[in-house]
Amino acid sequence: MIDAWSGPAGAPRPQEFRPQPTNGNEALLGSLRRVDERLRDATKNLFGSAGIRLKPGRMVVEQSLDIEGDLTATGSTTIGGRLDVTGNAVFSGDLAVPNGSITNEALATPVGWGYQTSSQSGFGVGPAFASFATATLVVPEGFTAAVLQVFGKVRLFNPGPADWMNIECGISGADGGGMPEPLPAGYSAHEMFGVLPLSGLTGGQAIATAVRVSAQSGLPADSLNLAYTRTVAMFFRA
Repeated sequence: MIDAWSGPAGAPRPQEFRPQPTNGNEALLGSLRRVDERLRDATKNLFGSAGIRLKPGRMVVEQSLDIEGDLTATGSTTIGGRLDVTGNAVFSGDLAVPNGSITNEALATPVGWGYQTSSQSGFGVGPAFASFATATLVVPEGFTAAVLQVFGKVRLFNPGPADWMNIECGISGADGGGMPEPLPAGYSAHEMFGVLPLSGLTGGQAIATAVRVSAQSGLPADSLNLAYTRTVAMFFRA
């Protein structure tokens, strides 16, 4: 008896019962799934090679970040490396940095300071101004302006009758009128405080301060004549 479906052994199978090829839509969907998986693998850490990680509400940059336009930060951005901004940086919140993380060179008006004291004894005083107890301060690199505060004190011996003397504090060798004061006979002490602004300075420049004294009739040298100065300088990057 002949099988109605397969026919005799070895006979060709009817065309209408030939195995069907795989559905084309299913093959296309399978390809799309593989592409989707590859895209997810490639983009799930898109910024990873640059050291950037995204966290809820924040971006973490573990390496350097170069921004060629403006930077506007309204949320939280953590940068573990160097940040270079060639445009404007706008922060709508507070900018908090640890102590010492911004150098003076990066500040708009950083301030430096210097301090010197000096003394001198055994001198005489003539009718023209002379500088005593000269102290020298050196301008730090990058600073171009300063305010000098100079305190000076002198003890003088006048062997003659009462006279007049002038005293001033400031730059050694500079012209100035000073402050006339009575100079009694014998020993007397005189003080002066001067404030002097300076501009156009350069790093490494030396500034000599002193107390400057003159006596109308002149005073001979005396071992107990004494001059003392104390100078404080505030340096600016003006």
